[in-house]
Amino acid sequence: MFSSFKQAQAYVREHGFQMIDLKFSDLWGRWRHVSIPAHEFDEQLMRDGIGFDGSSVGLKSVKAGDMVLLPDLSTAFGDPFWEAPTLSFIASAYEADTKKPFARDPRNIARRAEAFMRESGIADDSRWGPEYEFYVFDEVAFENEVNRASYRVDSAEADWRSQQGGHGHLIPRHGGYHAIPPKDQLYNLRSEMVMHLESMGVQVKYHHHEVGGPGQCEIETPMMSLLRAGDVTQMVRYVTKMTAHRHGQTATFMPKPLYGEAGSGMHFHQHLFKAGQNVFYAADGYGKLSKTALDYIGGMLTHGPALLALTNPSTNSYRRLVPGFEAPVNAFYSSETAAPPFGCPSTPISPRRPASSSAPRMRPAMSTWRLRRSSWPDWTACSARSTPPHTASARSTPTSSPGPMNSAVRSNRCLPACWRHAKPSSGIMPSFWPARCLTKARSPSGSPCISTRNTRSATARTPTRWRCISTPEGRLSAPESVDLPQCPPTRDEKEVDSRKPTLGGGGSQRRMLRMGPSFSACESGTAPAPGCSCQRRCSACQRSR
Repeated sequence: MFSSFKQAQAYVREHGFQMIDLKFSDLWGRWRHVSIPAHEFDEQLMRDGIGFDGSSVGLKSVKAGDMVLLPDLSTAFGDPFWEAPTLSFIASAYEADTKKPFARDPRNIARRAEAFMRESGIADDSRWGPEYEFYVFDEVAFENEVNRASYRVDSAEADWRSQQGGHGHLIPRHGGYHAIPPKDQLYNLRSEMVMHLESMGVQVKYHHHEVGGPGQCEIETPMMSLLRAGDVTQMVRYVTKMTAHRHGQTATFMPKPLYGEAGSGMHFHQHLFKAGQNVFYAADGYGKLSKTALDYIGGMLTHGPALLALTNPSTNSYRRLVPGFEAPVNAFYSSETAAPPFGCPSTPISPRRPASSSAPRMRPAMSTWRLRRSSWPDWTACSARSTPPHTASARSTPTSSPGPMNSAVRSNRCLPACWRHAKPSSGIMPSFWPARCLTKARSPSGSPCISTRNTRSATARTPTRWRCISTPEGRLSAPESVDLPQCPPTRDEKEVDSRKPTLGGGGSQRRMLRMGPSFSACESGTAPAPGCSCQRRCSACQRSR
């Protein structure tokens, strides 16, 4: 808002502000604040800062906790919730003695992440578009005593109130998406939130009722820079909670406040630009994604377990990541945006895993730190070090970026033996990898083919699809799918199909991935169906069945 202190000081005097409020983040991404009278807002404050105890907010140890806050003049906004006219600034933490930026301050981490991105040469600008999902409850009660523990929430929109009588315009479970009044009883509250945000300089794209029947809402903002996205996220949290509090209600960004109801995530649409050009875009790529975009996704998938500590920091976060609630439960990406952790209908990329309660600046900052030029497993090296005996002929190795992950064939020579090597090193366990049948054959055109049965659950039975490839110079061409007679399942396959999906999702599917293409017993006597051209090999004796 201001580019110099003189502009800010003149604005304070002209508009009669009586208080100056400095808001800053603790280690966990929550806002804290300290207020000073307007006459204390002078050049000395901008030089020396305001002292505070960093050990009380997790930034330092008790032995050396002295720190100072310096306001960022560009972040000024009038606070609509104070009785005394108050101008707020977002501040960053600095060392008390040297006045150097504190390395673990969330805003300073975001700045270093952007600097790292520019130094890498991959991009010079990043844009972030967050979606804010939250619940609004009319009543919250909880207790945690030595002899009892309980909690209870209530919402005027919930269908559990049906027996109490009244107007009857209640929202059923999972029925709240874009609900209209009179069922949507929070539209005036959301509009008030949006008006406050607009008055504070935060542009809003839209707001609406979300899937969760008992008071789930969403507010979405346009794309913005990394540092600004973190600031706006905390402003949105502040405004939603304060506006609800004014009306005697409670807004919460808890990922899964209600069992059996939709959870609240925070999806970040992401773009990278270089010299004004979108580096994620490629007209001929899958989902119109470039090689850089695929590497970007690959890096986040590879480092997914580590990123979860920042994007999903609470145990409640993982109560949201379960099947059946449009939340990601497998590590893959897709052009569809609901189930995978990375949706990419077109650029930008939209990770769907982060919880709404996580530290707002750490999510985009860590995604930027994880930029890699080549994040996919080295299939060529894998093929060279571990080639199954029955595939010792010319190898096929992909030389271009991976295509759609739910259909592309990586390598008909390397993939079977590569599973046990690629997964631990890359950290990627996508559900599209062939789980039950991997056989060699030839298509009607004579091209060498691989048969893969792709299954989305342990009980699903899908027809065999043959991915045909040509192998001149050992290169993998674009897959072409044709139907051939289906091969009978092996004993292992039948055993896996009889398993039911486990609680939490993906348990049985991971069991199939561990089994891979092996066949446990030659004496099972399973013979190919009439007309089936596949030649199976037993992993125990390496002979055809």
